[in-house]
Amino acid sequence: MTDPAVVFIYMDFRTAPTVQQLFGSLARQIVAEMVSIHRDVQTGWKDKASRGKTESGQYGQPSQEYLEQLLSKLTENRPLYVIIDAMDECRLDIRQDLLDKVKKISKDVRILVTARLLEKRDELSEGFQMETIQAHPSDIEEYINSRINKSSLLLRGPRDLIRQHVARKGGGMFLLVKLHMLALDDLDEPEEIEQALKDLPKTVDGSYEDTMKRINSTANRRKNYARKIFAWISYAYRPLTAKELSHAIATPLHKTVSKKETLLSKEKITSFCCGLVEVDSDDVVRFIHYSAEQFFKDRKGREYPEFTREIPLSCAKYLCMISPERQGALRGADQFIEDRTMSEKLELFSFASYAANYLHEHFQSVRHQSDTDLYSAIDDLINNEAKRNFYYRLLDQSNSYFTRSALLDKGESHERNFSFRGQRYMDSDADESDEDEPQDRTDDPNSHSLHLATFLGHAELVKRLIERGSVTSELDTYSQDPLTIALKRDFGDIAEVLLDNGALVDLSQQRGHVVLLYAAQRNFESAVEKILGREKENEYIGSFIDLIILLISPLLLLLYICRAAVPQLAPSPPSEPQAPIPAESEDLGRYSIVLTLAYRGETENLENFLVNKAHNLDEGGAGGRLKARDFFNTACFLAVERGHTEIVKLLLKFGVAADIKNFHKQPLLHRAVSRNHIGLVKLLLENGAPVDLTDSNGRTAYTAHADKDHKEVLNILRDYHANVHHTDVVRVHELYRAAAFGNIEMVRFFLEAGVSASITNRYSWTPLHEASANGHLECVQLLFEYNADPSPISDVGKTPLDLVKSGKPHYDWPCLGNDSEHYLNGEKYKEKQASLEDLERLDEIKQLLEAKGAKTADQLYAIDQSRFKHVAAGPYSRSRYISWGNSQSETGSDSDDIE
Repeated sequence: MTDPAVVFIYMDFRTAPTVQQLFGSLARQIVAEMVSIHRDVQTGWKDKASRGKTESGQYGQPSQEYLEQLLSKLTENRPLYVIIDAMDECRLDIRQDLLDKVKKISKDVRILVTARLLEKRDELSEGFQMETIQAHPSDIEEYINSRINKSSLLLRGPRDLIRQHVARKGGGMFLLVKLHMLALDDLDEPEEIEQALKDLPKTVDGSYEDTMKRINSTANRRKNYARKIFAWISYAYRPLTAKELSHAIATPLHKTVSKKETLLSKEKITSFCCGLVEVDSDDVVRFIHYSAEQFFKDRKGREYPEFTREIPLSCAKYLCMISPERQGALRGADQFIEDRTMSEKLELFSFASYAANYLHEHFQSVRHQSDTDLYSAIDDLINNEAKRNFYYRLLDQSNSYFTRSALLDKGESHERNFSFRGQRYMDSDADESDEDEPQDRTDDPNSHSLHLATFLGHAELVKRLIERGSVTSELDTYSQDPLTIALKRDFGDIAEVLLDNGALVDLSQQRGHVVLLYAAQRNFESAVEKILGREKENEYIGSFIDLIILLISPLLLLLYICRAAVPQLAPSPPSEPQAPIPAESEDLGRYSIVLTLAYRGETENLENFLVNKAHNLDEGGAGGRLKARDFFNTACFLAVERGHTEIVKLLLKFGVAADIKNFHKQPLLHRAVSRNHIGLVKLLLENGAPVDLTDSNGRTAYTAHADKDHKEVLNILRDYHANVHHTDVVRVHELYRAAAFGNIEMVRFFLEAGVSASITNRYSWTPLHEASANGHLECVQLLFEYNADPSPISDVGKTPLDLVKSGKPHYDWPCLGNDSEHYLNGEKYKEKQASLEDLERLDEIKQLLEAKGAKTADQLYAIDQSRFKHVAAGPYSRSRYISWGNSQSETGSDSDDIE
């Protein structure tokens, strides 16, 4: 009998291979075991080689069809055994397809599939014999024996006692048994084993604690390395590779991190941690189990508090050491690193990307602390031109530096404008052909340093840079001044420093009012006072000038009288006609006092001003300039932010409308509701503010703030007949967005208010589509409690079950709208990496959908094609529906709109 072919596939939720790639792996395994290369493989290779390499420098990949045929030929006349391990971690959209294609490889194919809870996956288990695999005592004993046989220490110890105690205290848990065996194997002498067996913990957390005690009792060098490894993995914002981690740990210890002797090997990383961490197949360092990850993250603040400072210090020092300086003080390996392309630099110095992309994140927790070393490292990083530009380039590549604000950036262009020296460090590798050309250093060394110091949130450095001559009005490559960056990053303290040192907020311009209201909305009270105080200073200057004029007026009058008494010796030349000064040019600055009084709640003083000072709300406005009315409107918004009901009442009395919007189309009512101020909401509604007035995103005050924290104020809106069913310009209801981002409270709020669980937007997408695709199980369950349709069909012919089976999240532009920050910062939410728990949750949603009778589009189309009349794209579009013999009239006139 011909020897069977045995191949395996190990699924990992962190990867997303296609069926084609998996079949390529199977073919390679079979070929690797052959004595000689199969003729069909040789033929296929010659064919690919004759076609040459692609633009990427690689040969084209074989097609799925070719791989299927090749596998059939490779396994001809021999049994094929295929092991697919961890099927529960396989992408949902390829599971069935993978099994179907594997079954067709050979007539004599045997398949073993392992997965947790496989019995629930009926469609996968068809044709398979089911076996439940549990931790059997014999399996545990076999594992214990294998570990004993691999350890010279345990072989010399009481083996029977080891088997007995480890199996009993492991409680049938392989993880706990594994931890016990790791603990025993880490002992120094066989004589210590018996006591250690008595002390073995009965819980996983107890085992982790014992391991930590054991690590802390080791030599200082091993203990310190273990602490650093645990701390870095616990605090890191993303998983680190072994190379990244070793560079990070080496940074504080050495001036260079490129010499091999200073870097930890993968073996040492796992050894120092006594088996609590492992390096996976992708070279990523991870905790041995998700329970270990949770154990350390829960304790990191208590066990490793110093690393909140050590990590940003390491990031800053690393970037300083590897940046492309011309002085030649730092050597990367065999060459100066400035002689390398950017991709080569990042390959050689693998921690650079993480250090640049997350330095500002790690620095947040210590930015208010005084730390000389950290200050010096960051000062060096952003004041040295080469280092600063290298750092900026890495930030720019990852889109970490510029963030768009729905308020501060609205209507402004932010295309990059690389106008400063060091552009060569900003260009792509394709433009680095001139890297060896000398670069002059004529730039101001502080150019853009202030922007990066502000971005990081380093207030002390911001002050020092200003003292050294940095200009607070300078714009960066995205046309942002430092004050804009400070406001975006919510650094009110730095905004104050900038305002104290010349940052301009011109309240005679629309932009000034935007910045003022933004600061007020963010509760930056000191910054607001400084902006208003600057205007107060201008007012005092004007008053002083008025006083001088008043004092010298009598003297001027006397001179005029004397001149008139003197006979004219010569006729005066005819005077030239003077152009009239338009009334719109008059200075509106006197109205800035209205802003100050409104913000401070000085009702009596404001009333005196309005009664005794001449004012005209329609004054100004020529050439697109502000009107006096704009000052009064902004004052009303400031009063709302501060909760000054009497001020708002006074301004309404003197002509401000209750339905005003600020320069970004936020209605006054929205801000009152957002502040949860019942008295102001009632006042505005009583004075004619439309209850369903919308903002620029099409949200009403009700739909924009529908959550339990605003319940009382929302009930007032309901009393004024607020429309809970309101949708925006593309018929998107907030229930749809809430379901997309898993805001269970808001979903419940709308459903309890009577909104249909099956409400559709203009494109026939429903909340169930979004909640299902994005893995929000609780939202799906709640939608079904309110009788959501299990199989709605979108305009591209997708049902919720289709989306879940695809395994891909779904965040479309109607979902995000123009204000993705409204829900958990929507854009960031889209970038979230799926975990194993996310994949399992998707599988639970799939089972729930099927239990509720949900179907795929294929299934529905086979049952009733008429349900697809509205579909405008995809395989079930109206054009296809018509071509299958249905009359034109059945599709309706909308078919003419299809492009």
